[in-house]
Amino acid sequence: MALQTDLISNCSTVTVTVTDTLNGNSINDQISIVDYSGSFATTSMSVTGLPAGGWIDVIVTVPGNGVFTIDFSQDDAGAGLTTVDTTGLVVACDIDCCLATLTEELMGCSCDCPKCSTTLAKAQKIFLLLNSAIADAGLYDLSNTGYILAAYNKYLKAKEMCDGSCGCDC
Repeated sequence: MALQTDLISNCSTVTVTVTDTLNGNSINDQISIVDYSGSFATTSMSVTGLPAGGWIDVIVTVPGNGVFTIDFSQDDAGAGLTTVDTTGLVVACDIDCCLATLTEELMGCSCDCPKCSTTLAKAQKIFLLLNSAIADAGLYDLSNTGYILAAYNKYLKAKEMCDGSCGCDC
């Protein structure tokens, strides 16, 4: 794998680790972040300092919450940029805030409260949708592109279920 990502807890910064696949023959290396929903423009940045056959960590900023694809491209001795690896990423601080709010509601409930049953069921569904979206995004690659659509649809459904339950800055 030539590309790995790790979302930092501030929900806007991602560590992207890229690995040279051309043994130093690349003239240009590039990371592109694409918002799958199309709400934000594609962000691209050149990668410098990538050692032949080695790897480098790059800190990038995502434009907000949502589902993103991150592509790593290399230029084989001037033949033009070719995507060598891609991955999906779900940034869901908005949904995390919703889940935190629902959890706070649950902490004040007694075990047999009917309202709490509804709140618990809602929180469970949102949690499962979000974690399934994250899993689907992790399966997305150049040969399995359908996973990103599945991740996006699950993220949207979880966000929709949060409706007015978000307690942070959503």
